[in-house]
Amino acid sequence: MKEEKLLKARELRKVVEEVFGLDIMLKNRSRQRVDARIVYAKILREHGYTFKQIGRLLVKDHSTIIHYCSMFDRGEIDYIPELKKKYRLCRDMFRGEAPIEHLYTKDELISELIKTKQELSLLHLKYEELKNYKQQRDMEEHKWGSIYRLIRERTPKYMEDAVERRINAMFNTNYDYQET
Repeated sequence: MKEEKLLKARELRKVVEEVFGLDIMLKNRSRQRVDARIVYAKILREHGYTFKQIGRLLVKDHSTIIHYCSMFDRGEIDYIPELKKKYRLCRDMFRGEAPIEHLYTKDELISELIKTKQELSLLHLKYEELKNYKQQRDMEEHKWGSIYRLIRERTPKYMEDAVERRINAMFNTNYDYQET
């Protein structure tokens, strides 16, 4: 099996084990564990894995995997709403499409909401500070912009150092720059 497929299968296994709250590889035939394996096998099958590949991943015979997947094909899963719900959740989480309410408890969602509101308030304050800073810079640029443009436009290429020395010399003289 290719490395990429193996990594995807491991990723799905983590998702299924998280949703079901158990290790699907334990040698145990409890209803919950078998249901988790069924969901795991079905989602892998939907992603192009062969029965034999899935069997190797679960350390099961390929005929067991065929049986797992046939439960979906025959519609038996429709009679077990909880399993169908967990299947959809695992599938959506594996695709990266799971609704957030399935990932967190109510208290965790409230806590995240409060943190997000606080972060938003801080970001708003930072935004206002940056906006004020930009306004000040714009005012400065407007004030000094004509001088800067003049120097930039009239300075020949590679003569920037000479212009800087001349400006420095001009400011180092005893000339009084105050307007009278």
